[in-house]
Amino acid sequence: MSSEPLKLFYSYSHKDEDAREQLETHLSILKRQGVITEWHDRKITAGMEWADEISNALESADIILLLVSADFLASAYCYDKEMARALERHEEGSARVIPVILRTCDWQYGTPFGRLQALPKDARPANTWEHRDEAFTNIVQGIRKAAMQFRESTATFDTAAISSFPSSLRGRDTCFVLARIDEIFDSYYREVYAPAIIDAGFKPMRAEGLFGTGTVMKQIWEQIRQAKVLVADISDRNPNVLYELGLVHAQFKPVILTAGSLEDVPFDISHSRTFVYDVREPRWSEKLKRYVTEQLLKVRENPLPFTLPLHNVANSVEMAP
Repeated sequence: MSSEPLKLFYSYSHKDEDAREQLETHLSILKRQGVITEWHDRKITAGMEWADEISNALESADIILLLVSADFLASAYCYDKEMARALERHEEGSARVIPVILRTCDWQYGTPFGRLQALPKDARPANTWEHRDEAFTNIVQGIRKAAMQFRESTATFDTAAISSFPSSLRGRDTCFVLARIDEIFDSYYREVYAPAIIDAGFKPMRAEGLFGTGTVMKQIWEQIRQAKVLVADISDRNPNVLYELGLVHAQFKPVILTAGSLEDVPFDISHSRTFVYDVREPRWSEKLKRYVTEQLLKVRENPLPFTLPLHNVANSVEMAP
């Protein structure tokens, strides 16, 4: 994992400069710790081509903050230039875009970034917090978490390689992974699932990598809708994973099931093929990775055999006249 600080870019209206400076002060702890370096247009010196400097900084940024206010939304340059390119890079996976709601405004409906998870907590505008320092502290904590996740994701596999895939693999051909989110399954994702998915020619995605403005479940529903295929690790009968699996069934999506124990497989899907792995066995991760890759390649060739229980039930029911 690289120890280089992540590059942070501010996209903001100059009418919000005071708030931007206040946020910059709070982020100084992340700079001291080597987590980030930051750039904003006030760093442009006399004689430099400002448009080129902004473009270069935006293209090299790892984390892009959209400092949202009515003035930001009204700024043609912020909205049409900086934000548009930032969201393109977010979709490519080469940068992480985080809306930071500075002041109350109508940003959630109809804006291109309205689907992204915003800061502070619950997307509550910073100017409505009783103590402004609490709002900015919450923002810093969110940025720290995003930086750690982004660094981990780029260390797991080369996002540049993913962005160089054909456009169909960057969007339509996504494999969404349903699994418990904790340190153990984070390592499974990094070391087994993501590499297996990439080997099969798909782009891996999981809930932990979602940064949208809507609720998490809405984002998961949308990711399931967009995915060509899914992998569900139902170990420990995690209720969130089983609920999400129900969403998969509702959308008639092909899904590859895995579990750490036969007892983890619920009765109502016990007739579905599930690969059971045992972490106590030698080379279990290699076997799991190989299985996932093989099944994904079969899905790519012909998704029809991967029918789901709900689909089978629906096809067996005779409609009343």
